[in-house]
Amino acid sequence: MSGKLISADTYQNSDGGRMQDFHCHDYYELSLILDGDMTVMLESGTYKAGAGCVIMSPPFVDHFIFGSNNKLYRRKNLLISLTAQKEFPELNKYSDALFGANGRGTVVALNEECVKRVEMLLELIETPENVLGKEIKTDRDRMCAGLVLNLISAQCDKLESDFALEAENYICAVLRYISENFASSMTAAEIAEQFYVSRTKLMTDFKKAVGTTLSKHITSLRVERAKALLLDGAVIDEIADACGFGDTSNFFRVFKATTGTTPRGYCKL
Repeated sequence: MSGKLISADTYQNSDGGRMQDFHCHDYYELSLILDGDMTVMLESGTYKAGAGCVIMSPPFVDHFIFGSNNKLYRRKNLLISLTAQKEFPELNKYSDALFGANGRGTVVALNEECVKRVEMLLELIETPENVLGKEIKTDRDRMCAGLVLNLISAQCDKLESDFALEAENYICAVLRYISENFASSMTAAEIAEQFYVSRTKLMTDFKKAVGTTLSKHITSLRVERAKALLLDGAVIDEIADACGFGDTSNFFRVFKATTGTTPRGYCKL
């Protein structure tokens, strides 16, 4: 959020890509889906969501969001810092409605009129500061964010269960396990053993819930982490070891097969 108390932005996954792993923020994030279908994994469960739905992610709660079947999607995000929390009594007053009874996040659907109003308010918050002036923008952003919370809370109490997937929710734990252990050598059989399921069941459930194979997800996660380390100037040998590739030759082979360029070539892009 770059030190801001309130901000809004529009996000589109331009290449149909996905977040690489579970992550969390130190702020509230409300995401209004404008286009596309998404799979949303929160600590409260796994959800399917489409246009007109809002993903409600409280601070320090892991979540994993991606376009279903790797297709494009577009969403507007409202971000509210913990510092600004005291200015929004709605966050406490409607906590169960906004973020689920267990406070671990949820997904809700808005009616067409409510979607239009929320989208308009988020666009107002997106207005650059130099257009209005800092003081005017700060006051208007607070007012708009409060209105968004009130509009959403009016519909939250009846929609949470409508979007719960029937797919196995243990896949959330599998994704978190991979995120925490991707630097180690891991096979489908070893992961399956950790969760007391067969290798076949794990691979089938994973593909159904996440939309890609287990091996492709692990490889993608390792490559994305390797990219970040490359840009930070890390040594190739260290990257190969830190990202679970085993050795530099395997790292070069997988990286080029995935990205179309070598690690050194990537640094020059």
